[in-house]
Amino acid sequence: MFTHILAVSVGFVAIILLLSLIVTIISDTVLVLFRIRGRLFCYGAVSCINATFPKFRIKLSDLKKAQKEYGHLIPRGRIEAKDLEQLAHILGAPAMDDAMTERLHGMFHLMERRTSECFKGWVRIVTVSVSLVVAIAMPADSFDIIQRLDRDAALRATLVDLSRTVVESDIQRPDTTMEIAAAALNELAETRSDVPAVICAPRDRTPEEVIAGLCDELAGNAELAEIVQEYRGLVRKLETRARAEANQTVSQASLHLAELVLKPFNYSSDSFASPSSYLGVLVTALLLSLGAPFWFDTLGRLIGMLDRSKKTGRVEAK
Repeated sequence: MFTHILAVSVGFVAIILLLSLIVTIISDTVLVLFRIRGRLFCYGAVSCINATFPKFRIKLSDLKKAQKEYGHLIPRGRIEAKDLEQLAHILGAPAMDDAMTERLHGMFHLMERRTSECFKGWVRIVTVSVSLVVAIAMPADSFDIIQRLDRDAALRATLVDLSRTVVESDIQRPDTTMEIAAAALNELAETRSDVPAVICAPRDRTPEEVIAGLCDELAGNAELAEIVQEYRGLVRKLETRARAEANQTVSQASLHLAELVLKPFNYSSDSFASPSSYLGVLVTALLLSLGAPFWFDTLGRLIGMLDRSKKTGRVEAK
């Protein structure tokens, strides 16, 4: 029974993860399209200059005009503290002494922190809004999805297999990192005869632990720095290769997952026939707003629990 509940949970989280990835792509596109971060920094720059020069006032239109006429001097979007001095000079502000310059830089750092907090708020608003739109557009009723996963054993098993593929493709997992470390060391030993075989024997070490072992074993070797640098290069090459393979695996699994999700859960016009459907869609929107990284971590933990539960069940059966 517990294994069945875990399998349904894995399938449900896999679907939420897929929809969360869609929400993330749309949200990032909206933020870039409307240049939210750049606009916030422009408003902050105007406020900094006006606060530094009490008798000198500029408007946002003045800043945009200056950016258009002096684009080679003023960067667009994000503005650094040194750019404010240049901007104030271009707009005709009075000459600044050291005290005013220090005040302007202090105002800029305060504005930068507030702008960062404001941008996070905008990201949250956009993410929640897009989550609601995606949940309604599907439409994705969490309660109905769980019921379908509970009934459809084939779909549930397929989602579990795809979820395991996605989770195991993460190259940041400790076992994957150790495999890359061992493979890079073996490749190094094949090309260099001064790397002793005893170093290549253990396979449960991270790249940094391998480098520490190399430094201990080859302490008197004049080419130690070259060996370490060559090993780091091999690790980077293998990580790049593993990342490309992982991205391809995740893309294929996501496409298959999307095909599985969109076909069985393609609702008709009476999707909102019952009041519980509205609540189910709202719950889905709230879950999507938590973000894809959260659901990826949750999926990994659930896969681990499911594997342990199945192993325990087999042991008890014997």
